[in-house]
Amino acid sequence: SENGVEICVRDHGPGIPKTELENILKPFYRPDGPRSRANRDKGFGLGLSLCAVIMKAHQGTIKIESEIGRGALVRLVFPA
Repeated sequence: SENGVEICVRDHGPGIPKTELENILKPFYRPDGPRSRANRDKGFGLGLSLCAVIMKAHQGTIKIESEIGRGALVRLVFPA
């Protein structure tokens, strides 16, 4: 893109509530609700926070868009 190199990753899972998006990149953060209860033993809440640290180290950005029932889109933009 004109902003640099852009990588988009989309899933078709349950989605992330809009109220959770501002916290989803924080270390050890896992959303409350059925989505996290079903996967309580399947993670520590570090994956997306590590992605955010890596993007910052490369002067890039990470943005997450999501809609309940339609999945999420993670957009990584590395500067040109």
